[in-house]
Amino acid sequence: PAVPMFSTKCPLDYAAKDWVEDSLHLLASEFGPEVLRERPVVEPTEAFFPEPYIGNLAGAKTLLRRTADFMDADLEAIEPRIVPARGAVWLVDDRDHAAAPSAPQADPDVMVFALELDDLSRPDQMVGLFARELAGLRLSEEAGIGTDAYDFGCLADLLAAFCGLGVFTAAVEEIEKLPTERIAPCLPHAWLGYALAHVAWHRGEERPAWAKWLEGAAAANFKQGLRWLLETGESDFRPA
Repeated sequence: PAVPMFSTKCPLDYAAKDWVEDSLHLLASEFGPEVLRERPVVEPTEAFFPEPYIGNLAGAKTLLRRTADFMDADLEAIEPRIVPARGAVWLVDDRDHAAAPSAPQADPDVMVFALELDDLSRPDQMVGLFARELAGLRLSEEAGIGTDAYDFGCLADLLAAFCGLGVFTAAVEEIEKLPTERIAPCLPHAWLGYALAHVAWHRGEERPAWAKWLEGAAAANFKQGLRWLLETGESDFRPA
């Protein structure tokens, strides 16, 4: 038979492909496959965020509440605060001690999200940060995955996408892997795009409207990944 001049191929190498598919299996077993199949993919529109956004702390708290609802996360006694520089810190306590998303706190009632002033000007990125951090809490508290896991940050981003917040995790600036790290501290956008291709595939969406919000490597790998999955079905995380 004739070979197509431009054949479809998987956008990721084998190691990255296996990690994404195995991790999606893990999340489906922990949180239920229906979350990925049935929950709407959240878009930056009034349909999902009906309140007008105000670029201040009050506006951030409103976004956090919305994000927590989408993530099925408990927001009791958790609130955002403005800090001079967040750096790589996700959560801080009232004494400004750096902490991982679910690290032991001196007083859990004062756990807060650290936000820089620049974050307030990017509500899409801020929702992505909230989703990532809330996902980290759920991984620790519900799935029992420790923050010392080598791929914890990537799993947190993947869980956010699994729960419908992938458009927003793709809006967060990508963090490069350090030479000493086995995997990047956050899910690379190229891997996220392939994961979102699985979201569309499992939902039976060949051209989902929400994909228009993706850019860069996330958009490119989403398109190529979905085409690959639809044409070949070659994934260890297949629809039921």
